[in-house]
This record gives sequence, C-alpha cells and structure tokens, in this order.
Amino acid sequence: YRRAVDLAQDDASYRFRLAQAYTGHGQNADALSAYYADISLSPGVTEYYAARADLFVLLSRQSKAIEDLTQAIELAPGNHDYYTELGEIYYEQENYKEATEALTEATNLNPEYAKGLYFLGRAKLALDDIDAAKVAFEACVKVEGDYQRRCQEELDMLATATP
Repeated sequence: YRRAVDLAQDDASYRFRLAQAYTGHGQNADALSAYYADISLSPGVTEYYAARADLFVLLSRQSKAIEDLTQAIELAPGNHDYYTELGEIYYEQENYKEATEALTEATNLNPEYAKGLYFLGRAKLALDDIDAAKVAFEACVKVEGDYQRRCQEELDMLATATP
C-alpha cells in the first residue's frame, strides 16, 4: 500500500480507488484519510462525498454522512441515489419527516427506484400515513428487483392489520 499511496499523492481518482481498497480491507482510518485527500484534490467530484458518507455510516458517524450526502446533492441534485441514502440515514435515526422529504425527492427523480419506494413506504408507515405508505409499496411491487418481495410483504401486513 505504501507504494500506491506514494503514487497517488496528486491523483485523486487513483487515491479514490486506494480508499476503496482500504475500506474493503477494514483499514477505515486509512480510507478516511484518502477520502479527505480526494475531496481536497477534487472538491467537485460527488462520488468522493458519497463514498466517504458510506464509510461514515459504517463508522456510525451519521451526522458526518449527512453532511457529505448533502454536499453531494448540492453538486448533483438530480442523483436519486444520494437522496435515497440520505433518507435511509434519517429513517434509521427515526427522523421520519426528514426521511420522507429525502425519499420523496428520490422517487420523484426516479419513480421506479424500488429501494427509494420501499423506504418511503416505511417512513410513511412510521408517520401513520397508511394510505401514502400503500401507494409507495404498490408502486414498488410493480418494479422488478430486490425490494419487490419486501414491498409485497408490507402490503400483506397492512391488509391483515386494517379492516
């Protein structure tokens, strides 16, 4: 790694790959240092903020992850993934209002993004907005992918819980 770090001193894209390798090997402090250097060298690259946000989540530093995702959104406001990640963090913090706002934006940007629809439905459920939750889960069920089954399970649960 030392040789790679030496080669990466002034090359943010190379250093970014190095940071990802550090993360993959559990060397989180080194990864974090590399991400800070990436952003210092190329402050307009949204992927660097998003990747560092993922590492902050891994390190249970959600407030820092929120800061980085907010910066990524400012640089790339049309990226539904960033809004979804932000919404997930708010959801995990039980900040359902903020989660709903971020996830609504994500699903407005990509109405067929099942992950965003699933978490939007969950956030709406947490706010006792059953009708809106059903709408999100129903839209999610129509989309092929990993969240289709989860959304159907939520709809089945709602069907048995409400008269």
